[in-house]
Amino acid sequence: MHDNVQTRIIACLKEIFQDQPDIHENTRLEEIGLDSMNYIRLIVGLEDEFEIEINDEDIHMENFASPLHIHTMVTNYI
Repeated sequence: MHDNVQTRIIACLKEIFQDQPDIHENTRLEEIGLDSMNYIRLIVGLEDEFEIEINDEDIHMENFASPLHIHTMVTNYI
């Protein structure tokens, strides 16, 4: 997952989780504070960053469990 998409996903996450400097591809987002507000901010941030619209059926916690999961989902849109 070491590519531009990963870098951009990590950047989106660091904007939301500013107190978590060490976010990597396997970081469990729920463990670092992914709550409902941050979940919405993340979805909007990813849609803006990648100029995509995430389908409702893809908006579930399994796709947002870690940056690696997000990468898998986002690459289906770009």
